[in-house]
Amino acid sequence: MKNMEEKNAWRDKKKRLLGKYKLEAAKIGQAITKIEEELAQEEIAFEQYARAKGKRNKPKGAPVKENESAPAQKKAFFDITA
Repeated sequence: MKNMEEKNAWRDKKKRLLGKYKLEAAKIGQAITKIEEELAQEEIAFEQYARAKGKRNKPKGAPVKENESAPAQKKAFFDITA
């Protein structure tokens, strides 16, 4: 009889500890989720800031670079026409 009571007491203690740890794990999971959401919001805000800053710093009427080989093509064109 005493052995059965000890088993039940151990089982109850184990269930309480397991419940406690599950609760702590849930709290940690919620904290991680909250941090991930905040980081996502900051990333979105930074992208918007970077886009806005890029548009403001671009001078009006600035030439648009089509590709890197454009100067070489222009030089070759002028060599041919000269």
